[in-house]
Amino acid sequence: MSLDYDISQVPNWRRKLKSKNGRVVFETLLFTFYVIGVNRITEDAINEIEERLIRYQRVYGPLLTRIAKSGKRVPVAITKNDLRKWLGMKTNISPMSDSAFDRHIRKLAKKQRITAQNP
Repeated sequence: MSLDYDISQVPNWRRKLKSKNGRVVFETLLFTFYVIGVNRITEDAINEIEERLIRYQRVYGPLLTRIAKSGKRVPVAITKNDLRKWLGMKTNISPMSDSAFDRHIRKLAKKQRITAQNP
């Protein structure tokens, strides 16, 4: 199945995609939504989306990083403000219920622990 999206309802989407940071956040959200079972960004869903992003990053680490002046990579959190910039974004991803996501993330965490123990 192809991953399709519609950002025509996102205000100033063209300008956001021309910005390097805007493009990076958009692409990160698009592909991460597939894993966390989110198919659209609405104001009502922002808290749940942020919670899912946080839980996913606890298992796999940061989705985004930047290079500090010291040369080290430091994590960059995707905030509610970042999500609000993409309000109206829709995808063809099958949405996951809260309980299904909870089971899914627990399974991912268990698999990650097993992999970390047996490299």
